[in-house]
Amino acid sequence: MRLVPKTLLIAVILSCLLAVNAYAADFCIGFKGGLGLTSIYGDYGEEYENKTGITGGAFVTVYFMDFLGIQAEALYARKGASFEAYDYEYGDLGSADYNLDYLEVTFLPKVRVPLGESFAPTFFLGGSIALNIASGWTYEGETTDVDCVSDSDICIITGFGVDIMADALLLTLDVRYTMGLLNVHDEECIEDELDGYEYDIPENRNHGLVFMAGVGFTL
Repeated sequence: MRLVPKTLLIAVILSCLLAVNAYAADFCIGFKGGLGLTSIYGDYGEEYENKTGITGGAFVTVYFMDFLGIQAEALYARKGASFEAYDYEYGDLGSADYNLDYLEVTFLPKVRVPLGESFAPTFFLGGSIALNIASGWTYEGETTDVDCVSDSDICIITGFGVDIMADALLLTLDVRYTMGLLNVHDEECIEDELDGYEYDIPENRNHGLVFMAGVGFTL
């Protein structure tokens, strides 16, 4: 791409951002992170227990009115569950972690209730598209890769939080529940691995609570 088209593309992007900023009551960009308490539900769900995993990334929030806006996020999220490992030769081996790492893009329509100039409870309901980037199970500090994990997931997200403003600086806290809609197992991959052997492929999905804190800057 030559210099003129490249410069034009940058100018268009900046113009769009400025246009959004002009029509928005608030336009905020920042970073956030936190801890998830996740597990897996579905077939044999009683065999899975909660595990912790980190979540973090960047966010952009646009309020078109004082009380109504939308928040977009780009996050890394570790999901999965804990389970009791078993070996047919050695029996029970103890607790192990089933780790599923995702890159997520979330879209959260958001309602805030201003209680003064610097404090506002928030409520949101939206969803995310997640791309699996790694999967494995960890036992006694050693991680083994897991095959036949679905490449992606679609999640419903709902939660509440609070925004604390100090001039151009924003502190945001929230608690959210995420529920996956797609099977974490790649059924086609499993069928290929079984090579004709009949087996009921389990339907298992991600879910969990995530506690997050972030810092943003109003533009």
